Amino acid sequence: MFERINRHQKDRNNSALPWVTIEKERDLDEIFHLLKPQDVIVIDCLTTWLSNEMFSVSTVLNPKNKMIQTIKSILKKSAIVIIVSNEISFEWIEPNSLTYSYCETLGELHTWIVLTCSKAIEMDMGIPIIHKKINFFTTRGG
Repeated sequence: MFERINRHQKDRNNSALPWVTIEKERDLDEIFHLLKPQDVIVIDCLTTWLSNEMFSVSTVLNPKNKMIQTIKSILKKSAIVIIVSNEISFEWIEPNSLTYSYCETLGELHTWIVLTCSKAIEMDMGIPIIHKKINFFTTRGG
């Protein structure tokens, strides 16, 4: 994992693009003042962010709503927002467990994001599966 993180950091540092990396485990609303309309925001990763919101010492009562409000605010501030997540609920999970609650909340967040976004791509073993794509560059009149 550390090798992967180091590689991503090197890639950003060697890029011709001016990357700014903000490491924020939770409370992403605290960085709104840094966002500009031309920014491309990458939230990596929704699953980790949810874990941090649900299981921190100062846990919020409704992390899903807090995260949705935060994403809505980011969408208002920046032109492009990319959200990376993981699908983790393919296995059976004990009902009424904390893990079940986490997976259910993550699923609800995924559903809201897909309904809200203009494009949704699932990567399965490196193969992109497009679930939703709105073409903003269609021609008029047919």
